[in-house]
Amino acid sequence: MLLCGAPGRWRVLDAFSAVPGAGLHAATQLDFQAVEVDFGVTRQSFFVGRGSVAIPGLLPGLVTAWRTEGHLPLARVLAPAIEAARKGVALTEAISRMLAVIAPIADWSPGTRRMFGYAGGPPQVGTLLDNPGLADLLVRLAADPEGTLVGPWREAILATAGAAAGGLVTDHDLRTWRPVWHAALEVPWGNTTVVTVPSPLPCGSLVLTALMALRGLGWHGAAPGSTEQLVAEVAALNAQAGARSSGRLDAWRDPDLLAMLAALPHRPEPRIAGNTTHISVVDSDGQFAAMTTSNGEGCGHVLPDWGVHLNNFLGEEDINPEGFHRAAPGSLLPTMMGPTAWIRGDATTILGSGGSKRIRSAIAQVLMRLAEGHRLTDAVAAPRAHVDAGHIFYEAPGRTPIQQDWLAARAPHATRFDAPSMYFGGVHAVERSGGGSLGAADARRGAAVVVVP
Repeated sequence: MLLCGAPGRWRVLDAFSAVPGAGLHAATQLDFQAVEVDFGVTRQSFFVGRGSVAIPGLLPGLVTAWRTEGHLPLARVLAPAIEAARKGVALTEAISRMLAVIAPIADWSPGTRRMFGYAGGPPQVGTLLDNPGLADLLVRLAADPEGTLVGPWREAILATAGAAAGGLVTDHDLRTWRPVWHAALEVPWGNTTVVTVPSPLPCGSLVLTALMALRGLGWHGAAPGSTEQLVAEVAALNAQAGARSSGRLDAWRDPDLLAMLAALPHRPEPRIAGNTTHISVVDSDGQFAAMTTSNGEGCGHVLPDWGVHLNNFLGEEDINPEGFHRAAPGSLLPTMMGPTAWIRGDATTILGSGGSKRIRSAIAQVLMRLAEGHRLTDAVAAPRAHVDAGHIFYEAPGRTPIQQDWLAARAPHATRFDAPSMYFGGVHAVERSGGGSLGAADARRGAAVVVVP
């Protein structure tokens, strides 16, 4: 989460999950089962079950952010969510498509079937999905944040994902886990400033890698929509991929290293999926908050009475590179989440994205479009590309004919998308300038802009 509660005071709160198992000495019979998920063009295996649950951090992290930067009573902050959980929300086409992808997990247990409306089959678009258990939890949280997190919340997690249930989460894990505050990374880019997440979180450094690489690639002098512009952007995204695969998160500081990474092919990265989303907020006082969250694909089990589907981070191969259940308890799990701000004069834009490893390229390209003068909504909607191991993935609609011709001739084996795709993330942004605000929601992921009076 990237927060600006006072002018010029940017901070990052990392509330992502950590590896559980502290204080667990006896071996436990883990509930850890493989499931195959269908992404249409490919299928991928994950592990779910109670043994796939990492320490849940989002709810305590939100309470920490509210206590530190919040001004409104927590009950007022949570009121819209409580109302939506009580009354239900209609299933949209976008969410229906996502449920189809994780259908085996949504249909895994009585709790998930109730949550996702699986009554004899998948729910239809327009189905009203409510969550009274979540509403009850949020009501209790609003009345007594600390008591709820120490008592009912902790008890429910241990009952669902503790050793007795086939999981690894311990009381020690839940008592000692804390979200981590960082000073935001603020870096000049031309006559503007980019504010983002610092190392060891990788995304901010990788966004800066792409932006800084443009300096030596002729991008700033290239005409918008030209082949020169496209070639420079593809090379910058290749440098980004190289910094990631080589672990050189400091590459953005070294022009010579950037030039080398932009020119060389790089090894493939792990395939990453997940259930990542983003929200950006600005208020009338100019305070900003941008939060990216994930639940993995979900473990297939819901906290009894509370309507919370727990994560399956311990069952995702890409964030367990040494193998499943090998990391030491308390170890931080890696994530590509990277909410970012762009400041120029009296205007500030704050943005972030879901989209696993495409998060970094999605954010960087929206910033490129903004830097060449696009309106926020147009910058978010503009076609995107992603480079992995030298292979180009790109959206064709919206590109100029000359760019289309170059891609067909010079990158004939590239993966072409003939419509905007959720593969390229979902960048959701808000902007404040001259006392006015506007938002942009990425249609790739069925998002929306809401103005709260």
